[in-house]
Amino acid sequence: MAKANTTDLLPTPPIGFNVVYHVRGDEKSTAPAFVGAQESPGYVELIVFPSTTPIKRMAVQWHDSAEKGSPSVLQHGTWSYVDGVRPPTSHFTLHQEEIERREKKKKQAAIEQKQIEEEYKRRQEQQQSNIGQYDVARVQAEVLAHQQ
Repeated sequence: MAKANTTDLLPTPPIGFNVVYHVRGDEKSTAPAFVGAQESPGYVELIVFPSTTPIKRMAVQWHDSAEKGSPSVLQHGTWSYVDGVRPPTSHFTLHQEEIERREKKKKQAAIEQKQIEEEYKRRQEQQQSNIGQYDVARVQAEVLAHQQ
């Protein structure tokens, strides 16, 4: 499969990478953070450093792809790269692998569906053949019965 264009992919920084946390998705209310875990493409778990004790925020979505004002964004917030940092190509790997995994599953499902359809057709033909044999046997039995 060809690699997807990075404009179509969601970046997911590696564990330990420094990012900016946006409280409730608000660009003006931010705090420094680092990635504690990768959850899915564009989603990470962050360790956020507000002015007091560090806190863990889960299911934090990439700021550029987040739907502003959505319940998820309001609850979990968003993350973005530190000003001046562009997402390296390696940050798109998780999403690329997810796409490839899905494509592989689709191809396998198509193969299995074709096998099921072929088996169904074979069984229908077998059933029609069996019906024909049954009819011949029934007619022969009727002929024998009339002969006696």
